[in-house]
Formats: sequence, structure tokens, C-alpha cells
Amino acid sequence: MRTLLTPLLLAAVASAETPRHDPRFDLELFARLAAAEGNVACSPFSVRVALALAQGGARGATAEEMARVLRLGPGGHDEIAELLRRMQGEQVAVANALWLQAGDPILPAYLDLARTRYGAVPESLDFAGAPDAAAARINRWVAGKTHDRIRDIVAADQFNPNTSLVLTNALYFRAPWLHAFSGHGTKPRPFTLASGEAVDVPTMRQRESLPYFEGEGVQAVELPYAGGRFGMLLVLREGDLDAAGLRAVVDGLEPAPVDLSLPRFRFESGFRLDAALKAMGMETAFGRDADFSGVNGREDLFIAFVNHRAFIAVDEKGTEAAAATAVGLERKGEREPPRVFRADRPFLFCIRERETGTILFLGRVADPRG
Repeated sequence: MRTLLTPLLLAAVASAETPRHDPRFDLELFARLAAAEGNVACSPFSVRVALALAQGGARGATAEEMARVLRLGPGGHDEIAELLRRMQGEQVAVANALWLQAGDPILPAYLDLARTRYGAVPESLDFAGAPDAAAARINRWVAGKTHDRIRDIVAADQFNPNTSLVLTNALYFRAPWLHAFSGHGTKPRPFTLASGEAVDVPTMRQRESLPYFEGEGVQAVELPYAGGRFGMLLVLREGDLDAAGLRAVVDGLEPAPVDLSLPRFRFESGFRLDAALKAMGMETAFGRDADFSGVNGREDLFIAFVNHRAFIAVDEKGTEAAAATAVGLERKGEREPPRVFRADRPFLFCIRERETGTILFLGRVADPRG
């Protein structure tokens, strides 16, 4: 029998006075990433914002498909802009950026959307001629925006002469608990792994009045952060949690005295999201039928990769979390595939003077170990 302990950041459903967030994209993405065993951390918020910025340049079926998967409402980018405005504050920092291939066309209308709705500042890079420098620049930006928690959101080998645009989102969260745990209460306590094995881990403990829910096969408690705007919902449940189940848990939370035991934890996750997003219904954007003509006035772009990384640390004082998402767009022009040469079997070598062809050394490597 498998028990899931899942932390969820639920800022968008914290207040009945604001429009309620539709969590279906968040939960479906998480379910696909959590299909494998082990720790998982992700930020559906970061992924959704970065892809919504890309969707702003999509047209036709591509735009409709992306809007449907991302659950973009009628207000579209205005709603995202309002959400970004609401999230910014002492405990949350969000930043977006556009990285353009120097010399590639981009429509003023798309730049205006990126600036006014997403606060995205454009910067030119040379993905074709200097991919290492381009990757280093983007990674420095992400590291700076996430207090060095996310360092390598892109790799130089993801860029090629057809790379035209990379969109990035960076998210940083740091907040103390409203009710801090006492360090004296932290002791090694058993934690049962999915395999059934019990291991001792440093576990915090507190007794407080907290928002609590208990139903058939599910138990939940929410730990509020200082200021009360944000909270971490902890759910013990057999199996996955769908949108209806999450809504029932949130709606059913009521103050109750709780004797809470929670292990300290700290880890990072990294994902390439292409396959998950395609499986969720966002296929056209990744193929040769993609239409991102709203970016540059041409139908020559498609999404080549979506990278995501997330970091989470929970201790007696509070929570630190960071995430970043990078969306890479390439031109559809035919690209000659590289020839593959792997010297993984005996080979000859020849050191020669290239102009005259004079051979200085000639040999064969049969065993590189010597």
C-alpha cells in the first residue's frame, strides 16, 4: 500500500474573494512527472507562464491547442499579467525574459505583449556562433533570479543554427512559517518508503491549531506562512489527487488541533517536458505544422524544447523554493544531421603535415588502456 506525501503551493485558491484557479493543468503535469518513483518537485506556475508567453506568438490551431492545454481563460494574457502582479511581493519573485538570436526578425506587437503583460526584457544572443556563451548568459540570469538555486536551465548543445528564440521564467519563493517548529522537537523518526522499508529521518513536530481535513482515504493539513497569504498543503492519500479531489480537500479545511510530524526535506528535480506536454494535447506546437507567426510574421518557428527545474527546502523555520522554465523556438529550415564518429573500436591514427601530406606519426589504437 503506497502513501503519498505531496506538498502543494495553493496561492490561487487561498481566497474566496478572488477568481478560483483551475488546477487541472497543474495536476495533470504533476501526475505525468510523478509517474516514476522518487522525489519530484515542479512549478506548474512557472511552466504555465513560460508557455503562455510562447502562446502569445502562436496563431490558428497552434494557439487554440496551447490555450486549451494551459487552461487560459477568456482574458488570456491579461489574466496572466494580473496573476503575475498578485504574486510579486516580499515572499515571491517572478521574472521573465526573451533571448533573441541576433539579427532574427521579431514583430513589435509581440515585443509589446512580452514587455507589458509579462515584464519580459529582450536581449540578443548568438545561439549559432557562440552557443556556450548564450547558454552561460541565460543560466547566469536564471541563477541570479533564483538566488543561485537553479543554475543550469539550458545546455549549449540544445542550440543550433536554427535556434531563434528562448523564453525563460524564473520563480523564487521564501517564507517563514506562521507557526515555526521548535528545533528541540526534531528527532529521528521512522518514514516508510514506497517499497515498504522504514528508515529513520530527521522529523519536525508541533502541536497547533491548523486548517485540517479528513475524509475517506485522505488526510490533509495546511501550514500557513507568515502573513497568511501562502500556505503549504500536505496530503496523505492513496493514489493520485485529481482536481475535484483537491477542491474537496481545500473546501473542507477547518481549524482543528493537530499533532503534526513532518520530515525536513531538501531536493531538486529537473525535467525535459516535451513528451509530457505532447501527451497532454500540445502536439502541434512541437511539429512542423506549428504556427508562431505572431512572433516574427512568418510560419517558420516551432517549439524545440521545454526545460524545467525546481528546488525545494523545508525546515523548522519555513520554506525556500525556486523554479525555472525555458522554452526554445527553432526555425523549421532543413538542418543537415551531424555525421556520427565514435572511436569506440580499434582505429588508426596519422599525424601529418597537412599542406604536403608528410606523415610524422602513424599507428593503430587497439586498446586505449595501453
